[in-house]
Amino acid sequence: SFSELPDDICLKVPVGIHEEDLIFEYLNTLVMRPDLTLAMGARAKAWVETECRWDVVADKYTDFLEQVATGRVASFSPVVPAVAESALPEESPAKATEADEVPLLVVEEPPFEAEADAAEAAPGAGEPEIDPIDPVVFETWLSPEGRSYAAHHKSRFIHTLEITPPGDASKSILEMGAYMQITPALQHQLGYGYVRGCYYGPEGRIDHKSLVAETGETFECDVDHFDAEKHVYPYGDEAFDTVMCCELIEHLFEDPMFMMSEINRILKPGGHLVLTTPNAGSLRAVSAILLGYHPAFFPAYIRPRKDGEEAEARHNREYVPMEVQHLLTDSGFDLVRLETGEFLEEPHPELGWVTHMLTRYKLSHNLRGDGIYAVGRKAGPVRTRWPGWLYQ
Repeated sequence: SFSELPDDICLKVPVGIHEEDLIFEYLNTLVMRPDLTLAMGARAKAWVETECRWDVVADKYTDFLEQVATGRVASFSPVVPAVAESALPEESPAKATEADEVPLLVVEEPPFEAEADAAEAAPGAGEPEIDPIDPVVFETWLSPEGRSYAAHHKSRFIHTLEITPPGDASKSILEMGAYMQITPALQHQLGYGYVRGCYYGPEGRIDHKSLVAETGETFECDVDHFDAEKHVYPYGDEAFDTVMCCELIEHLFEDPMFMMSEINRILKPGGHLVLTTPNAGSLRAVSAILLGYHPAFFPAYIRPRKDGEEAEARHNREYVPMEVQHLLTDSGFDLVRLETGEFLEEPHPELGWVTHMLTRYKLSHNLRGDGIYAVGRKAGPVRTRWPGWLYQ
């Protein structure tokens, strides 16, 4: 019904699954951009004054009736009037820049998941390109209770598997913080011949995990328990081709470089570390702190399930992408991949004003997704045990 209206006097939202998100984004834009609102209002006022006079409307309606009566095809072309300069908002005394110009808004159906930062997403030389992971196969291993959690974290799980270097029957992989959400996929989809897990718990304890997929396939692996910041890991030097450290480093309490040093020790030369963690420099975090809220992804303390039980580890320190890069470099790794992307299954149209602010002040839009996804290749021993940017 709005197709005959000029594009520069209204915001057109196509009908579809994203229409509520687009309406929300446009309302935020109009609130945060009074210059855009005033300019569009001036154009709309001038159009109404020209096109909605009684004589003009009567002529159009008469012409429409004649077309219906004679069977002629309507060819209505609305006239977009020129807007007098006096009708537009006054310019600021400051010199106008390209970023200050009032653009026309073009409606595009947004993808459900935010795109990765293309400039940072390319793998290093000699590294394999990303192969897509079939989410249907991944989900066949999930328990009923695991499906509820995975429903909100599917993007993160799938992309983590996609950036993990594939293996073969001769390759080994260790998943730190393993709780069997993506662990079976390391063997059945990425091809690793030997998969092992580890988790926080009493040193020396080993749990044997056995899972059966909906398809009848089986998966088994052992999960070692220890404190990743204090205990020497129960593996020999150069034992693994790949180590995954996903959503773990933000929980560490006192010595993250101990963990990084142990990971370096147990990785083979040229082996890979896959590290993911929430992004403390995301659009969401910037928005939160400017609106007066805590910027951390998960700042809350966790209540024990029962009296006398130890509470689960909370987020003690969240990182920005540059810090993750320094962490890998200081730990003896060459950076293979550093990017950000979706963390939960939630679009973020309400953060458009943050993007505009970054543009206006010429700040980078790169690496602003909710989650950090990094891959490092072991190049040698730890370079700096106590980096100054991380310890005092």
